[in-house]
Amino acid sequence: MVSGTDQKGLVESLAAAVEELNGNWLESKLCRLEGHFAGIVSIDFPSGANELPSHVSGLSCHWKQIVSKEERASEAGQASIEILAADRPGIIKQISHVLTRHGANVEEVESSVSSAPFSGEQMFEARYRISFDLGTNEEHLQAGLEELAEELMCDLNYKQS
Repeated sequence: MVSGTDQKGLVESLAAAVEELNGNWLESKLCRLEGHFAGIVSIDFPSGANELPSHVSGLSCHWKQIVSKEERASEAGQASIEILAADRPGIIKQISHVLTRHGANVEEVESSVSSAPFSGEQMFEARYRISFDLGTNEEHLQAGLEELAEELMCDLNYKQS
């Protein structure tokens, strides 16, 4: 994981440090939000890379050895969820509760609040990517999400991947 105050050249500096250590950049999710920069990067380092830096050009780096994708337990499925609702406190908690209760794991969530074009009402929008294992009843998961959509009076789109 990397984080720091946003400035130009952070990704280049991190990539240069990875290359200097003979690492191979595999996958990443990096973003800037409110003047800060943060992300998660998956890097394959040679077995002899013991001296990984804790800082790279303004970024704090936290390294952790992870299990390869092949070694992880297989998942039964994945789905995406899109939600559009009038904004109010607690929406993320309510959605997360339904997902957890039905055995889904949140892999990615992106959310924002913006003004509706004509009314100016604050609208909450979120996109989730979730996964679930063999023990998850997907019909119950969908029913739980539909029940929440009725409660929130929102548009909810669920698509299995």
